[in-house]
Amino acid sequence: MELVLDTVFLIDLEREIRREREDAAHQFLLENRERPLYLSIVTVGEFSEGFTPEQKELFSSYSSKFGVLPIDAE
Repeated sequence: MELVLDTVFLIDLEREIRREREDAAHQFLLENRERPLYLSIVTVGEFSEGFTPEQKELFSSYSSKFGVLPIDAE
């Protein structure tokens, strides 16, 4: 079963990485490592707001680990 992650999860994950701590977000990833994990395009946009243009590579390092679901008619 696929899982769609939200902005709050990404923020928590980014904070854990920045603080060099593996807490709940890392644990969730470990527990679900066999499942496909996705972000909605809306989540990608929301999360990107926390990064400056100079941090584009940092943003990509977080978001590129997950598939992105586009907005469609369904």
